[in-house]
Amino acid sequence: MDKNKSFGIYKANEKSTGSCMQLNITNFPEEPGRKPVCFMMFAKQLPGTSIGHSKLFDYENGINMKFGVNDLATVLRLVLAFTKEIDIIHSFPNPPQDGVETVKTSLRGKANEGQYQGYYFNARREDVGIGCPMTLEEAEVMRLLIEQLIPRMI
Repeated sequence: MDKNKSFGIYKANEKSTGSCMQLNITNFPEEPGRKPVCFMMFAKQLPGTSIGHSKLFDYENGINMKFGVNDLATVLRLVLAFTKEIDIIHSFPNPPQDGVETVKTSLRGKANEGQYQGYYFNARREDVGIGCPMTLEEAEVMRLLIEQLIPRMI
């Protein structure tokens, strides 16, 4: 993997609303003390409006999370069926404004059973939540990306 990679899961519906979950792998130039790669997840909503025939996802109010090796291993536990539900919670300092000192983001993943097999991921930041269903096939692509990425991060 020499170039940056991106895998998007777009779930629009007939009301022109929905969500997307984009997984990005960023490769950095080799520098001492810096990991060569970074894994980011971006969750965005489709606000129910369209311009012409193209729908725009709400990039300003999306939820971004940077994943470490332990986070990726947690996602793998879910898609490899070692567990049925996961929670990944991050807290980080926020520039002082409006009295908010830290921002918490979380990703909850749950295996769906029965008629709609697959997974459901819900990304949250404070009072904003974005849910995105994922098929078994989409989860398989994500698993392959993560399994290739972890050895480069350690």
